[in-house]
Amino acid sequence: MRSDTFVELMYRRLHGELQTADYIGWADALLEQGCMLPEIAEMASFAFEQAPDAREVERYFLLCAQQLGLRVPQDEYQATRDHWAQTCEQILDGRVGLDDGVARLHAIDNDCGYHLMLPWNDLSDYDGAVHWHDQRRQIAAEDINRLGREAYVRLLTRQFAALCRLPQAALPACFPDVWHCIACGHEHHRATDTAQRAAPCPGCGAPDTLKNMRYLENRQYML
Repeated sequence: MRSDTFVELMYRRLHGELQTADYIGWADALLEQGCMLPEIAEMASFAFEQAPDAREVERYFLLCAQQLGLRVPQDEYQATRDHWAQTCEQILDGRVGLDDGVARLHAIDNDCGYHLMLPWNDLSDYDGAVHWHDQRRQIAAEDINRLGREAYVRLLTRQFAALCRLPQAALPACFPDVWHCIACGHEHHRATDTAQRAAPCPGCGAPDTLKNMRYLENRQYML
């Protein structure tokens, strides 16, 4: 069974955008795909009721998710990360075009300001020629110019999907707007919008192990 629709449903559910008809439609689609779970059939049958009980429909939905082995996220950020990861996988396997996929990632973020979206905001800055005339440099520009935009975006997409699949506790606070030592794990919260990619670690003293996580190659150390 494809879980794409389920992931989107979970995102919409935790953002208060889901209607009772969406749950019932999900069950009906599973029946068409050949799912034989009795509870799915029972849930789909709510479509024949004039005013289905919303609580009862959701109860069946959660029961079906459990029996199908589908994880139900309990917070908006986790549901957002799942939706991001799924969208990245759709981009990588060709179901969604590159630029359309990038637009979808921003739409999923919905201006929530999650730190994890910073690399995509850096790409938007590059595409929009932002910061060319101030003291800061475009974080992504050097790597994009070296690799080519399409190759860079595909690498970023693959990396972002993997980061979204990590447990939230596996990443430093405010990641990737942070400096992180790959030797001792020390976190240093200083400006990351700089050309400097590495520095000596003030925690363990190792040279160049404090990495600026705004950069693509440095984020790979977290995977």
